[in-house]
Amino acid sequence: MIFIREWPKKWLGKLQQLDFFNELNLSSIVRKLPYKFYYKFITEEDNNPRKIEIIDWKIGALFWNCLKSVCNNEQKALKLVRKKYFEDFAFHKDLHFFVGTNYKWQNKRSPNPFMIIGLFYPPKMKENTQLKFDL
Repeated sequence: MIFIREWPKKWLGKLQQLDFFNELNLSSIVRKLPYKFYYKFITEEDNNPRKIEIIDWKIGALFWNCLKSVCNNEQKALKLVRKKYFEDFAFHKDLHFFVGTNYKWQNKRSPNPFMIIGLFYPPKMKENTQLKFDL
């Protein structure tokens, strides 16, 4: 995970612009998530580890909720996020990634332009489970 606490100044200016229909209350600007989260894994076809950023809004919401639940202790909140994403989802769910690309990285011909834009994590099925239909 990477630590960046403040919005870049060029983004902050855009966030503070007035809405065409409503005046923007500056206190309503979305809080900057101070960390970037990644999954690091090995695929079946490859032995090289891959590292992909998770940009799904749910990981940010989880962080803020965890932070609130542990009285603003960031280290404890990060441990709770890690437990959910790296233990519960990865080991106890049938985890699938929805991935997308970013034009900036694709245009630079990055070796890995992908990012995780969403997760799908249904419960794991038992290996001998088979669907049955009554006909």
